[in-house]
Amino acid sequence: MEECSILIGSESICPRQLARMKKENLHCLIHSEQMQLDILNNSLCENQDIIIDKCIKFKRSLYHGHYSDVYLIRSKIQFATKILRKNFVAKIVNVDWCPKYSNYENEIQVCNFIKDNPHPNLIEIINVLQFERFTTILMPYGGKENLAEFLKCQPDHKITLSMVKYLFFKQLLMAVNYLHINHIPHIDILNNNQQQQALCSSHKGVLEYMAPELLANCLFYDAYKTDVYSLGVLLYLLIYGHCPFELDNNLKSEQSFEQNLYYFRKIKQQPIQFPNESFLEDNHHHHQHHKDLLVQMLNINPIQRPSIKEIISTYHIYFGN
Repeated sequence: MEECSILIGSESICPRQLARMKKENLHCLIHSEQMQLDILNNSLCENQDIIIDKCIKFKRSLYHGHYSDVYLIRSKIQFATKILRKNFVAKIVNVDWCPKYSNYENEIQVCNFIKDNPHPNLIEIINVLQFERFTTILMPYGGKENLAEFLKCQPDHKITLSMVKYLFFKQLLMAVNYLHINHIPHIDILNNNQQQQALCSSHKGVLEYMAPELLANCLFYDAYKTDVYSLGVLLYLLIYGHCPFELDNNLKSEQSFEQNLYYFRKIKQQPIQFPNESFLEDNHHHHQHHKDLLVQMLNINPIQRPSIKEIISTYHIYFGN
């Protein structure tokens, strides 16, 4: 039985050594000729002027994970007639911090696939740059706002059913379906059975979104069905403004990870509850269909959850034509 990967990674390195390694990685990246060339080529797609000067520098840290760091990189290119400033995101994945080398390999393979096979509902990957001890995934910067920030600005932290079914959830389904039909679930996979299910042995994610079988520390699980569960949690959040299974943030921060894990293990064995639906603008008939879909996606038994393909094929039943 393996530990959840959230407990291991860069935390095993002393803070001073970790800070030095991160600084060295970032310095190596900024002065990389390949990254400068990628950023330059990306800028030249929009401009054909003569380049007079260029500058690429680190702007700020965006996120620090357990085996990766995400940075905002800014380029300034002076052309003959104008100056172009663009922001990029550089995700540095360090091989030494990964709980398993297969996690590292899998992330690089998936990113290379997306780079070579883009999809309109997946983020663009400009390039995957491999160095001696780390790999950098270079992407365009999409701005400060994400879905969580967007929801915070909405009344009661939720959006209309029309936005759910025609925009957010539909695009999420298209993106995840594209990955699944190319045998790429969200988590590290081992395609070693006849049905080509993703039997995984790595555990990672946010507790609110993790499927019960992950919280139970199952040795192997179907990663495609854990993706379905996580999408079900997100669909519930979009419609009702909160996750179906939650823990007070203050209590969550006061308790240890093991205590929070025990809480979610226990509560996710209970039937899903739905709040009062009087605020929804659609009729009761459609409400029941949404609830039916959520009950299926959040089923405790992964075998009984529908696949992404099945959800798409019956989308009109739950959301109308």
